[in-house]
Amino acid sequence: MSPVSYYFCQHIIRHQFRVSFIVFQIAILLILAAFSPVKAASPVSENEKPNYFDELQEELKEGKVDKLDTHYYWDQGLHVVSRKNNFRLKIGGHMGIDMGYIHAGGDLEDAFSSLDGFEPDFRRLHVSTLLTIYDALEFKFEIDFANVRSVKDIWLRYKKSPFLRHFKFGHVKEPFSLEKLASLKNMTFMERALPVYALAPGRNIGIMFSNAELEERITYAAGFFWNTHSINETSDPQDSISEANGSDITIRITGLPRYEDEGRDLLHLGVCYTRGPRQSGENDALRVSSLPESYIADRTLVDTDEFNADKLTRINIELATVLGPVSFQSEFIYYSADSDTAKDPDFWGYYLYGSFFFTREHREYDKSNGVFSMVHPNRNFSFRDKRWGAWELALRHSFLDLNDGDINGGKERNFTLAINWYLKSNMRVMFNYVRADVEDRDNSRVIDDGSANIFQTRFQIRY
Repeated sequence: MSPVSYYFCQHIIRHQFRVSFIVFQIAILLILAAFSPVKAASPVSENEKPNYFDELQEELKEGKVDKLDTHYYWDQGLHVVSRKNNFRLKIGGHMGIDMGYIHAGGDLEDAFSSLDGFEPDFRRLHVSTLLTIYDALEFKFEIDFANVRSVKDIWLRYKKSPFLRHFKFGHVKEPFSLEKLASLKNMTFMERALPVYALAPGRNIGIMFSNAELEERITYAAGFFWNTHSINETSDPQDSISEANGSDITIRITGLPRYEDEGRDLLHLGVCYTRGPRQSGENDALRVSSLPESYIADRTLVDTDEFNADKLTRINIELATVLGPVSFQSEFIYYSADSDTAKDPDFWGYYLYGSFFFTREHREYDKSNGVFSMVHPNRNFSFRDKRWGAWELALRHSFLDLNDGDINGGKERNFTLAINWYLKSNMRVMFNYVRADVEDRDNSRVIDDGSANIFQTRFQIRY
């Protein structure tokens, strides 16, 4: 991590926040932001957005303003532009409130006595800042105040150099998995699929290079990362690096063999690879597990427990297509660990899903990063004008196998039904029904055959 990133991260983490007060303020701000005017239009690139500083310069020449002061404006977040346009700051955020009911049956009821019942959850309360200095240095910091003060993104980028502008230095997501790289606020389902949660790497401290070619029809990214995992208030960034259980190299390549009608008709293909030499000693323990596509469950129904491994390999294949209001997406993930004690276990999983917009919208795609982005309703919700926003129906099947060698972490099959109501592009209500079936787990908890029915809903706001 760069010295500047380290300083900011360490300073904020060590400082004792008055969490309840901050959460209340941010929640109120998010709710007010959700009801601010948002046009129901397709997103525009940063190059197409108006330059507010140039507009102010014109107003100064025309005599409409006497001088240039620090300028504030709202455009999917709060923007602050300094008097001479030397500093630009954007403040954004994301809030998600979940609630749901879980009913467990079979061996799951015996293995997890507290799984049943109604549960609320403050799923997300993110605040992010993006600072640009002299159009050269870009710094992003994002923190989640929900449940634990966890640092998400914290990175630096130098934009002036045609080469260095493609590098990020800091705490970022490893370039692996179409669904893992998509933001939670843009996903079709409330939670990521079983194999993505269990087998894909998340955020780590490292150096990442990314670029797009051929009119952004091909993207590629690669990085070197220390396995530090999340950074929160209980850990120091320097300790996270010194206690990292190894490092890895991750590569992702995506292509768009078909891209027509501004993304209403597309085919996405991708492949990812991770190879990680791991440290030996006390920090070489691995553990692979997954929640049942629900955070209110707060239980990993399949779980390998800890085992030692020297090296780790991940391979991922991505496939997605959009045909107007209809879309399909699928991934296959293979996970292999070199372990003398556990007989080199191999785990794997896949998911596939389809979605349909009754109101004729389509899933929107970010070509520069090779991921899906936010949905923009054709007509924002308005009770007075009898406009009902966008409505989406989706169905997903996912599978995860954590049994191999001497490890019996179990197998899980899930079916998830989703109904999403997009009131505006920055506000939606989600409903998920998850049917989780677990079998063949034989370690700290024995589950021969168990099932769970999970009903959950989320109210989400972003700005």
